[in-house]
Amino acid sequence: MASAGVDFSCKWCEWGPEVGRRYIGRIETLYAMRDFSETFRQHSWRTHLLKGDREGQYAIDLTGKWRLIVTRGATDTAVTIREVSNHYE
Repeated sequence: MASAGVDFSCKWCEWGPEVGRRYIGRIETLYAMRDFSETFRQHSWRTHLLKGDREGQYAIDLTGKWRLIVTRGATDTAVTIREVSNHYE
C-alpha cells in the first residue's frame, strides 16, 4: 500500500536506531495492509489527521516525539510517505 515520496536511506543516523527500527516496522505493516483505514486499528500508532499547514496529512507515532507524516493516495489502498519529523522541533 505505501509508496515513498522521499529517500530516507541516509536519514537513519539523524533519527537514531530506535526511530529507524520503528520506521521500518511501520512501513512493512503499511505494505501489508489492505487499506488506509487499517492504520486506525493499530492503536499504538495513534494515527490522526493533522490541521493547519499540514491539512490533509496524517501523523503516525514512531516514538514519544518522532512521527511519520503520510498522505492518502488517490485510492484508499495508496499512501505517500512525506517525512519523519520530531514533533517538538
